[in-house]
Amino acid sequence: MKTLPHEIDAPRNLHVVTPGDSRLELEWENSQADIDRYRVVYSTLAGRKYHELIVPKSTGPTSKVTMTDLLPGTEYGIGISAIKEAKQSVPATMNARTGKYPAPS
Repeated sequence: MKTLPHEIDAPRNLHVVTPGDSRLELEWENSQADIDRYRVVYSTLAGRKYHELIVPKSTGPTSKVTMTDLLPGTEYGIGISAIKEAKQSVPATMNARTGKYPAPS
């Protein structure tokens, strides 16, 4: 699908690289548009409070972010949008779950 010159395409192939008990590392293919940065918004699926991170676009083909201070064993809804000045793409979205603390031995 081609985008119009004034449109910004969304990041693609969003996936979890490294899950942890209280963190998730995500990676995605960069937008093809000439963008400044990415806006990462996430929340627990039952949560009412959203968290936001601004991530610079990597010079390589993909960009990454590590979300920290997350709740163990919890599923999060995540959206990542490409941003250029005041314009923003539709978000690439996914759900991801943190790991659980190891069981006591």
